[in-house]
Amino acid sequence: MRILLTSSLIFLSFIVLLAGCQTKTKETGETTDFSKLASCLTEKGWVMYGRELSEETREQKQLFGKSFASINFVDCDLELETCFDTQNIKKYPTWIGPKEKRIEGVLSLEKLKQETECG
Repeated sequence: MRILLTSSLIFLSFIVLLAGCQTKTKETGETTDFSKLASCLTEKGWVMYGRELSEETREQKQLFGKSFASINFVDCDLELETCFDTQNIKKYPTWIGPKEKRIEGVLSLEKLKQETECG
């Protein structure tokens, strides 16, 4: 029984690991790791302001997976003056882009594509 439980846990861990990896859609062969969206946001000058301790910030970051590494991110716990005095951040996460356009709160990646014209 113990071996079966251990084997099941290993199998489930493997499935979760695969789910987080870059995949290709059967129809188009496009990658679905969100690196294109992350690159577009960076190229257009979007910056995400948040706090590592904020559940909302962590949720937004998790939607990108590994692709979040290429997002311009300012941790407001470390950059107090930038976040509160310069950018007047009141909600996490806050995206600030071209012409000081602001988007607040956790957004689906589809909504973020629309709002930032990166889709």
